Amino acid sequence: MHNQVVVDLCREATTMGLASLRFNFRGVGQSEGEFDDGTGEQDDLKAALNMLRRWPGVSRKEVTLAGYSFGASVVLNGLKHYKGACRLVLIAPPISAVQGSSIRQDKRPKLFVAGQNDRMVPSVGLQKALDDLGPSARFAEVPEADHSFRGREHSLARTVVSFMAESLEATSG
Repeated sequence: MHNQVVVDLCREATTMGLASLRFNFRGVGQSEGEFDDGTGEQDDLKAALNMLRRWPGVSRKEVTLAGYSFGASVVLNGLKHYKGACRLVLIAPPISAVQGSSIRQDKRPKLFVAGQNDRMVPSVGLQKALDDLGPSARFAEVPEADHSFRGREHSLARTVVSFMAESLEATSG
Protein backbone atom coordinates (compact mmCIF):
# COMPACT_ATOMS: atom_id res chain seq x y z
CA MET A 1 0.00 0.00 0.00
CA HIS A 2 2.87 2.36 0.74
CA ASN A 3 5.08 1.07 -2.06
CA GLN A 4 6.07 4.01 -4.25
CA VAL A 5 4.81 2.27 -7.42
CA VAL A 6 1.35 1.98 -5.91
CA VAL A 7 1.41 5.46 -4.37
CA ASP A 8 2.44 7.14 -7.64
CA LEU A 9 -0.09 5.15 -9.65
CA CYS A 10 -2.93 6.23 -7.35
CA ARG A 11 -1.68 9.81 -7.31
CA GLU A 12 -1.55 9.95 -11.13
CA ALA A 13 -5.03 8.41 -11.38
CA THR A 14 -6.38 11.03 -8.98
CA THR A 15 -4.73 13.80 -10.99
CA MET A 16 -6.61 12.52 -14.04
CA GLY A 17 -9.91 12.50 -12.13
CA LEU A 18 -10.02 8.72 -11.64
CA ALA A 19 -10.93 7.19 -8.30
CA SER A 20 -8.39 4.76 -6.91
CA LEU A 21 -8.13 2.36 -4.02
CA ARG A 22 -4.96 0.88 -2.61
CA PHE A 23 -4.80 -1.66 0.16
CA ASN A 24 -2.52 -4.15 1.85
CA PHE A 25 -3.06 -7.86 1.54
CA ARG A 26 -3.59 -9.81 4.75
CA GLY A 27 -0.63 -9.76 7.09
CA VAL A 28 1.05 -6.79 5.40
CA GLY A 29 1.55 -3.57 7.32
CA GLN A 30 -1.23 -3.31 9.87
CA SER A 31 -3.63 -5.58 8.00
CA GLU A 32 -5.04 -8.46 10.00
CA GLY A 33 -4.44 -12.07 9.12
CA GLU A 34 -1.40 -13.89 7.86
CA PHE A 35 0.19 -14.26 4.45
CA ASP A 36 -1.58 -17.09 2.61
CA ASP A 37 0.66 -17.58 -0.44
CA GLY A 38 -1.91 -16.03 -2.79
CA THR A 39 -4.92 -18.10 -1.74
CA GLY A 40 -6.54 -15.99 0.97
CA GLU A 41 -5.33 -12.90 -0.83
CA GLN A 42 -7.93 -13.71 -3.50
CA ASP A 43 -10.58 -12.89 -0.89
CA ASP A 44 -8.78 -9.65 -0.01
CA LEU A 45 -8.78 -8.57 -3.64
CA LYS A 46 -12.43 -9.54 -4.17
CA ALA A 47 -13.43 -7.54 -1.09
CA ALA A 48 -11.47 -4.47 -2.25
CA LEU A 49 -12.93 -4.68 -5.76
CA ASN A 50 -16.47 -5.08 -4.44
CA MET A 51 -16.02 -2.11 -2.10
CA LEU A 52 -14.66 0.10 -4.90
CA ARG A 53 -17.52 -0.83 -7.21
CA ARG A 54 -20.02 0.31 -4.55
CA TRP A 55 -18.42 3.72 -4.01
CA PRO A 56 -20.67 6.62 -4.96
CA GLY A 57 -19.67 8.06 -8.31
CA VAL A 58 -17.70 5.00 -9.42
CA SER A 59 -19.13 3.54 -12.59
CA ARG A 60 -19.24 -0.24 -12.59
CA LYS A 61 -18.30 -0.06 -16.28
CA GLU A 62 -15.07 1.81 -15.64
CA VAL A 63 -13.23 -0.26 -13.03
CA THR A 64 -9.61 -1.12 -13.78
CA LEU A 65 -7.90 -3.79 -11.72
CA ALA A 66 -4.15 -3.23 -11.37
CA GLY A 67 -1.63 -5.43 -9.65
CA TYR A 68 2.09 -5.07 -9.12
CA SER A 69 4.41 -8.09 -8.82
CA PHE A 70 2.77 -10.36 -6.20
CA GLY A 71 -0.47 -8.42 -6.66
CA ALA A 72 -0.32 -9.10 -10.41
CA SER A 73 0.06 -12.81 -9.73
CA VAL A 74 -2.99 -12.70 -7.43
CA VAL A 75 -4.98 -11.08 -10.25
CA LEU A 76 -3.75 -13.60 -12.81
CA ASN A 77 -4.48 -16.60 -10.58
CA GLY A 78 -8.03 -15.46 -9.89
CA LEU A 79 -9.22 -13.96 -13.18
CA LYS A 80 -12.57 -15.75 -13.01
CA HIS A 81 -13.35 -13.92 -9.74
CA TYR A 82 -12.78 -10.45 -11.15
CA LYS A 83 -15.33 -10.18 -13.94
CA GLY A 84 -16.38 -6.84 -12.42
CA ALA A 85 -13.17 -5.24 -13.64
CA CYS A 86 -13.40 -3.90 -17.19
CA ARG A 87 -9.67 -3.78 -17.84
CA LEU A 88 -6.51 -5.18 -16.30
CA VAL A 89 -3.08 -3.72 -15.60
CA LEU A 90 -0.35 -6.19 -14.67
CA ILE A 91 2.90 -4.57 -13.57
CA ALA A 92 5.95 -6.84 -13.41
CA PRO A 93 3.84 -10.00 -13.22
CA PRO A 94 5.79 -13.21 -12.59
CA ILE A 95 6.13 -14.96 -15.95
CA SER A 96 5.05 -18.25 -14.37
CA ALA A 97 1.80 -16.60 -13.24
CA VAL A 98 1.15 -15.37 -16.79
CA GLN A 99 1.83 -18.81 -18.25
CA GLY A 100 -0.28 -20.60 -15.63
CA SER A 101 -3.30 -18.31 -15.90
CA SER A 102 -6.35 -18.23 -18.14
CA ILE A 103 -5.33 -14.79 -19.46
CA ARG A 104 -5.38 -16.02 -23.07
CA GLN A 105 -9.14 -16.51 -22.88
CA ASP A 106 -9.71 -13.11 -21.27
CA LYS A 107 -10.97 -10.54 -23.80
CA ARG A 108 -10.75 -7.45 -21.59
CA PRO A 109 -8.25 -4.75 -22.51
CA LYS A 110 -5.05 -5.39 -20.62
CA LEU A 111 -1.68 -3.76 -20.18
CA PHE A 112 1.45 -5.60 -19.11
CA VAL A 113 4.38 -3.49 -17.95
CA ALA A 114 7.98 -4.44 -17.19
CA GLY A 115 11.13 -2.54 -16.45
CA GLN A 116 13.86 -2.66 -19.06
CA ASN A 117 16.38 -3.82 -16.43
CA ASP A 118 14.10 -6.04 -14.35
CA ARG A 119 16.01 -9.20 -13.40
CA MET A 120 13.04 -10.84 -11.66
CA VAL A 121 10.67 -10.38 -14.61
CA PRO A 122 12.89 -9.89 -17.65
CA SER A 123 11.18 -7.66 -20.16
CA VAL A 124 12.09 -9.91 -23.11
CA GLY A 125 10.80 -13.00 -21.28
CA LEU A 126 7.51 -11.32 -20.45
CA GLN A 127 7.09 -10.15 -24.06
CA LYS A 128 7.67 -13.71 -25.25
CA ALA A 129 5.07 -15.05 -22.80
CA LEU A 130 2.58 -12.54 -24.24
CA ASP A 131 3.22 -13.33 -27.92
CA ASP A 132 -0.10 -15.07 -28.56
CA LEU A 133 -2.41 -12.90 -26.44
CA GLY A 134 -3.90 -11.02 -29.35
CA PRO A 135 -5.05 -7.43 -29.81
CA SER A 136 -6.63 -6.98 -26.36
CA ALA A 137 -3.16 -7.08 -24.77
CA ARG A 138 -0.58 -4.33 -24.80
CA PHE A 139 2.97 -4.38 -23.52
CA ALA A 140 4.97 -1.42 -22.25
CA GLU A 141 8.57 -1.30 -21.14
CA VAL A 142 9.78 1.39 -18.77
CA PRO A 143 13.30 2.42 -19.84
CA GLU A 144 16.09 1.93 -17.30
CA ALA A 145 13.70 0.55 -14.67
CA ASP A 146 14.35 -2.49 -12.52
CA HIS A 147 11.72 -4.54 -10.69
CA SER A 148 11.14 -1.82 -8.10
CA PHE A 149 10.87 0.91 -10.77
CA ARG A 150 12.87 3.06 -8.32
CA GLY A 151 13.22 6.53 -9.79
CA ARG A 152 10.87 5.57 -12.65
CA GLU A 153 7.62 5.29 -10.70
CA HIS A 154 6.14 8.44 -12.21
CA SER A 155 6.91 7.29 -15.75
CA LEU A 156 5.27 3.96 -14.98
CA ALA A 157 2.22 5.70 -13.49
CA ARG A 158 1.81 7.93 -16.56
CA THR A 159 2.01 4.88 -18.85
CA VAL A 160 -0.65 3.03 -16.86
CA VAL A 161 -3.03 5.96 -16.49
CA SER A 162 -2.69 6.80 -20.20
CA PHE A 163 -3.74 3.23 -21.00
CA MET A 164 -6.69 3.54 -18.62
CA ALA A 165 -7.79 6.85 -20.15
CA GLU A 166 -7.49 5.52 -23.73
CA SER A 167 -9.43 2.40 -22.79
CA LEU A 168 -12.15 4.45 -21.10
CA GLU A 169 -12.48 6.64 -24.20
CA ALA A 170 -12.73 3.59 -26.44
CA THR A 171 -15.52 2.05 -24.36
CA SER A 172 -17.49 5.26 -23.88
CA GLY A 173 -17.15 6.56 -27.42
